[in-house]
Amino acid sequence: MASLTGRTINTSYKDLITVAGSTDGEGIENSLKQLFDGAGEGSALSLSSSDIGVRGSFLTDSVTDFVFKESGGSTIFTIKNSGVIQLKEQSATPSALEGALYYKDNALYIGVE
Repeated sequence: MASLTGRTINTSYKDLITVAGSTDGEGIENSLKQLFDGAGEGSALSLSSSDIGVRGSFLTDSVTDFVFKESGGSTIFTIKNSGVIQLKEQSATPSALEGALYYKDNALYIGVE
């Protein structure tokens, strides 16, 4: 982890992250706010108290998979570093949802209404 201990403001302010908008001192709120460095350079990330926003490309190294989990920690689906989407196998047949995919008993289903 990076530390600011022993560093002076003039050499470390660009390393600080802020969500400062048009009004100072608001911090993270319900609506998305873009992250900026200490020099005011905007990032591709935005944060709120409940959401994360990403502009631009989602980049990964050649090792990392993107794993999406529910709040209980169970994997919902994975985007493998090769570009393959791997769905969680459903324990029961879910309700059909137009355009949705689900995987159960070695079969892939698409919901059509």
